[in-house]
Amino acid sequence: MIDQLHQFEDLASAVAAFPWPAGEDGLPVPATVWGSGGLAVMISDVRMLAPALDMIDPATGEPVRGTAPASGTWLGLAIDDDAVASALRARPSFRLQYLRPAGPTPWRAAVTHAAPGLDIAAMPVASAGSFAGSGYLFD
Repeated sequence: MIDQLHQFEDLASAVAAFPWPAGEDGLPVPATVWGSGGLAVMISDVRMLAPALDMIDPATGEPVRGTAPASGTWLGLAIDDDAVASALRARPSFRLQYLRPAGPTPWRAAVTHAAPGLDIAAMPVASAGSFAGSGYLFD
């Protein structure tokens, strides 16, 4: 399975690119996961490390790494077709493509493509919510 992350300015732009299905009334039905042109599409909660927000958990006394949401609205796409994945990489919203690992794998090791100019080594990603349980280990 191939996973991709796409970034948009806002939710309206994201849904315009990968529309939610319509309900019985013809209006878009908000969903956690939906299909769009043979893809599984998910809103992704990408969180970046924010060292200024590091703290000590008052209940346990353990250190907790601070995180902050990444800018914009992010969609996670799941694809099993190389040609479709390649076409999606040409979209301006494309940021990262992963080959989904079978077991726990650092996320940078799973990245197969990144948007031009994107320095993944410098990206302090703490989590990407749409890929929960997929085997990615974040910073």
